Amino acid sequence: MRKFTKIMAMLLAVLLLVGIMPPKAQAAGSTKLIALTFDDGPSSANTGRLLDGLKARGAHVSFFMTGQNAKRNPSLVKRAYEEGHQICSHTYDHALLTKLSNSEIRSQLDKTNKILDDAIGYDLAYSLRPPYGGYNDRVLSTANTPCYYWSVDTRDWESRNANAAYNMFMKYAKDGSIVLMHDLYGTTVTAALNAIDTLQKQGYEFVTLSELQVRRGITPMAGKIYFDIYPSSHGTDKPLSNPAISYQQTDGGKKVIIKGDSRARIIYTTDGTDPTPEHGYRYKGAFPVKDKTTVKAISVVNWNGFKSGIVSKKISYTTLATPKLTAADGKITLTGITGGANYYYTTNGKTPTSSSARYTGSFTAVPDTVYTVKGIGGGYYSSASVWATYGSSGKLYTDMRPGIWYYAAADRAVGEGMLELVGTKLAPHTAVTRAQLVTMLYRMSGSPSASGDMPFDDVPESAKYYEAVKWAYKSGIALGCGYDKFEPDEYVTREQTCTFLARYAQLCGKDLSGLSEKAIDAFADCDQVEPGLAGNVNAMCALKVVKGYEDGTIGPKYGITRAEAATMLTRLEDILK
Repeated sequence: MRKFTKIMAMLLAVLLLVGIMPPKAQAAGSTKLIALTFDDGPSSANTGRLLDGLKARGAHVSFFMTGQNAKRNPSLVKRAYEEGHQICSHTYDHALLTKLSNSEIRSQLDKTNKILDDAIGYDLAYSLRPPYGGYNDRVLSTANTPCYYWSVDTRDWESRNANAAYNMFMKYAKDGSIVLMHDLYGTTVTAALNAIDTLQKQGYEFVTLSELQVRRGITPMAGKIYFDIYPSSHGTDKPLSNPAISYQQTDGGKKVIIKGDSRARIIYTTDGTDPTPEHGYRYKGAFPVKDKTTVKAISVVNWNGFKSGIVSKKISYTTLATPKLTAADGKITLTGITGGANYYYTTNGKTPTSSSARYTGSFTAVPDTVYTVKGIGGGYYSSASVWATYGSSGKLYTDMRPGIWYYAAADRAVGEGMLELVGTKLAPHTAVTRAQLVTMLYRMSGSPSASGDMPFDDVPESAKYYEAVKWAYKSGIALGCGYDKFEPDEYVTREQTCTFLARYAQLCGKDLSGLSEKAIDAFADCDQVEPGLAGNVNAMCALKVVKGYEDGTIGPKYGITRAEAATMLTRLEDILK
């Protein structure tokens, strides 16, 4: 702290120094607490040594940092926060706030808060110590955060002498003191660590301002300034304990129970990472976890100044294997199951229970039925519940259920070989490429052979769609994109799809000349159709192969999905029969 510029501030400091403040009081408990604070840092020369010493002694303090020095030393800011110290503001450039306008005060604080947030990595709240001890009601109101003065000034900034600062500390410090020092000076670090050693032997704990107030039953108030936190009738509460993680066994696995200090909220994670101000869940009661889950938890009163350590527990248990449904020859079989265990299934979409039908071997499948399977009991924890739809095609789908608008068309397209599944997934909402669309038409046509050379240099002979593209070109369905390119991986638009389908219809002998020429006019965005493709789009609209969206548009430039492609292809197929 620099020399006071205000005579009143100097007088107040003297009064505090000689003890004309509340007399020394005795806490209801035996614990003696001191809030040691450091102004003006962090210092690249001294703060690191101070943090090393504090860590070795298990002491926590509060740092009132200037924005300028925090900006120069962000790693020290972050380290101090991560090691449990409270980070506070001392304005950006040690400004005398009583001489500033309200907007200038806010600028000083907001600028500093942003620097501290960036260094720590989280958006936190910061208490304030007005530089030079200069404050008034306007400053406190504008700052709108808890503010702190001091009850012991070691005058380390003045003496720059370790013994002198130590002696001042020892002469006036007592239970509940807020002690002022400055981590700009190496002599201060020496004096502070020596004082901590002496006072810890006398039973003192060194805590942050936030912890001191909570343990004394005081809630910090924005716009108020605190000079000390002496013991009162509230007594002294215990330190914040670490949360305790346990679990209880249930039929479905294990439920985690976390118990912690009633003064704090518990934040936990289940992905093995540490809980932070921006990552984690608020504990509200027992919750289930999967096998081999690492739960981490922390008790938090104030992320910046009063939180427990992080505890960790790995939850492991034996679980029934998750079954896999397979279908062949009209029967459903479960594979990958735990031998000797009980698996149950339902046909109504509900999760099985031990009262559901028990799987005893392959059974006849009913088309368009959703089968849900789960392993339950038998001395194991239940497996995950899995489901699949058995389609009329004889295929299983794990991403499509009966009743969805595209279900019948998609199942039919799969059954007829137009669409291929990826395992048991239809991927109905995946966009279709040019190569995929001509492949669907090629299969719909019976996969005929096509003679001649491939005209496109971007379709290699090794490509799965090679024959389909060659057929589409020779048949006049797909003419390419110019410069000997087909662009097989480009997504096909709705207007391009209509063109491919119209040409295919004509290839199959369908006469499109007698159709209404105004079918396309029913759509609000018909003017967005490429003029050269409008006739083909109109034909597909007239045949009701394309019906547009609920909002009255046709979306000519939109891509089509696999679900939409299946619907259009099966509609066209019915028309061409």
